[in-house]
Amino acid sequence: MKNTYGFWKVFFIAVGLFIAPAIHQALGGPTVRVWADAEGGCSKRANSNISSPCGIGNTHATGLGAGNLFLVQGGAIFGSTGPSGSTPGTFQFLPVGGSPGGSCNTNEGITFTSLSNGTNLLFFANECESEVYGIPVTGSGSGVSLGTASGISGGSGDCPAGSSAVLNNVEGVVVMNGGPRFRNGVPFFSTTPTGSPLTIGGNTFPFVRSNWSGKTLLVTQEDDTGLVALPIANDGSVNVTDAVSLGDCNDVFDFDLDAISLSQDNRFAFINSDGDSDFFSVDLQNVDTAGGSHHITPFNFSSQRWSHGGMVVLGNNLYAAANGGGSFKRENPDFRGSTVQLFRMPIDPSTGNLGSPQLYTNIDDQQGNVATSNNVRLAADSESVYASDPNSALVFQIGVFNSCILSGNNLIRVNSVTGEYQLQSCGGTSLTGTGTIVPFGPCNFVLFNFGGGQFIKAAFNTCTQTGGGGAGPGIGFFSGPQVPAPSCKCPGQ
Repeated sequence: MKNTYGFWKVFFIAVGLFIAPAIHQALGGPTVRVWADAEGGCSKRANSNISSPCGIGNTHATGLGAGNLFLVQGGAIFGSTGPSGSTPGTFQFLPVGGSPGGSCNTNEGITFTSLSNGTNLLFFANECESEVYGIPVTGSGSGVSLGTASGISGGSGDCPAGSSAVLNNVEGVVVMNGGPRFRNGVPFFSTTPTGSPLTIGGNTFPFVRSNWSGKTLLVTQEDDTGLVALPIANDGSVNVTDAVSLGDCNDVFDFDLDAISLSQDNRFAFINSDGDSDFFSVDLQNVDTAGGSHHITPFNFSSQRWSHGGMVVLGNNLYAAANGGGSFKRENPDFRGSTVQLFRMPIDPSTGNLGSPQLYTNIDDQQGNVATSNNVRLAADSESVYASDPNSALVFQIGVFNSCILSGNNLIRVNSVTGEYQLQSCGGTSLTGTGTIVPFGPCNFVLFNFGGGQFIKAAFNTCTQTGGGGAGPGIGFFSGPQVPAPSCKCPGQ
């Protein structure tokens, strides 16, 4: 086996060096298409409670789940199942009980999650009310429906990590599997007493909650706390008295945090700051036990006009939207600049550090549809990034993983341009990384990588829609059909 490994390593590296300069030209760039049109026949934009699609407001948020892209603005929520053939999807109004949002239209974040008991939930943050709403979701696709919203607000406390927290000027929301831990291994939340307790910030950890679902709601906000963790109960409820700060009293965090997204393993949270060029990496499994900020790492990328809230993680990269270079006034909601560009920053999976931004693509479908707003928001599924643009009232889909082989309990997703891949043995080993792409003829390309303790070689035939290969450790050989991106999932997902 060692001889085989060495042969393929030498062979493919040699071939890759020979034809690598032609890779991008041979395979083309990322695919950008209009995924949905939010104008819906309306002639005015939505700024408050509305009952029909009417554009995309400057203060909106988008999230994916239950076969829909959800759009929230002014307390109203819409859902779209995407295109029908080449025709972009439209949005349908989804009634919600409880009248969330009131007259406020500053919706800053929305996220979908499924609990282990089958309960599906939407959480969205309304900044001007300083309130997060939880909404039960039933059905999927065009049959999706929403229940009655429950508000989460108030609380009391201070800003150091480990202190109780208050919700104030809430912005981004995301749900993590499990919960944060302090650097000595003590968890924030547990269903039973475990290990030696830790007292910090006036609290004793872990918080023992027998009805904890094993998932945690993370909320960014403008005040000193910055980032707050709240355990989600099995029935989907959230008790604000359990809110715990992950912040640092503005030691590292800026005053106005915005969007939040999680690494694939849920170890790191990534946050951007509205109004400047700061991004933050938060190590959720090594939170400072002294109320400090050792778990928070800032990154400043000042070369771009970063979009308000336009940030999401997919694979091993953080994607962020930018509208041209240099600084500009975010206070102008009608700002129309040049074409919005999508950048990506490589994530170091062991440290959470971000690499320098690299231009990925312009958000332009080459058919006359272009994103130009400084309020573009991003969402992502396992295959693509979705960009919602208020100026054009369109949602764009940017393909990231455009090829996938499904072989029994193994699947591999590949970006045939960049070489980024996700290889998963469903229920077991998961390998991620960036390899080298070598094209052969009009239909075939090979992905290979021999670094970072991984071995992967996979061949794709885009004409016959088949492929196969081998990978390790923990995967073995695989072969099977190439399947469309939305269908490339582990059994049962």
